[in-house]
Amino acid sequence: MLHIQKKNNNNNNNNNKKKKTKKKTKKKKKKTKNKKKKTKKKKKKKTKKTKKKKKKTRKKKKKKTKKKNKRKKKKKKKTKKKKKKKKKKKTKKKKKKTKKKKKKKTKKKKKTKKEKTKKKKKTMKKKKKTMKKKKTMEKKKKKKKTIKKKKNTMKKKTMKKAMKMKKKTMKKKKTMKKKKKKKTMKKKTMKKAMMKKAMKKKTMEKKKKTMKKKAMKKKTMKKAMKKKKRTMKKKNEGVMVPVRVLWYQ
Repeated sequence: MLHIQKKNNNNNNNNNKKKKTKKKTKKKKKKTKNKKKKTKKKKKKKTKKTKKKKKKTRKKKKKKTKKKNKRKKKKKKKTKKKKKKKKKKKTKKKKKKTKKKKKKKTKKKKKTKKEKTKKKKKTMKKKKKTMKKKKTMEKKKKKKKTIKKKKNTMKKKTMKKAMKMKKKTMKKKKTMKKKKKKKTMKKKTMKKAMMKKAMKKKTMEKKKKTMKKKAMKKKTMKKAMKKKKRTMKKKNEGVMVPVRVLWYQ
């Protein structure tokens, strides 16, 4: 749709352009008349009137009357401070910069084959020495690492053994504590049982004693009753017993 719309717009524009070209005609030149120049009137400048300003009169302050002291004070003379003179700054003379002379480059002499071979041999020797030192240092480091590893492994093993021993000892201690507790509990229970038995014995003895006392009381009561019966029998048989004589007999 957009494509079609663009096409239509282009067509319309083209048609308009064609129409414009058709209408073009030669314009007639107008005759120029000699026009008179108008003279502008100069405007008069307005003069501003200046107003006279009134002078403000200041009010005079009243002087305060001070009470005079009977004892007059001596006035001290004021001493003027001396002004310090400013020191002039000394100007340092600038040193002229001297340009450094460039050193002339000396041409290197070409070395002979013998000298070159000697230098190569020296460098090779140095390299070999450095390599040997590096290898020895690496070997020492490896040895140290292996020793450290061994020590660490030994420490770990010893720590494990120590932990196992600790666990065993802790278990033994716990079992011993349990056994001791059981023994103490048994002893306490046995003591309690013995105490109960002893208390029972004491109570039984007390009961026996009370029973004996009651039996003795009964026996004495029986004896007394027997005695009373005997006396009553004797009275009934004709034994002289004092009798109260009444007044009407």
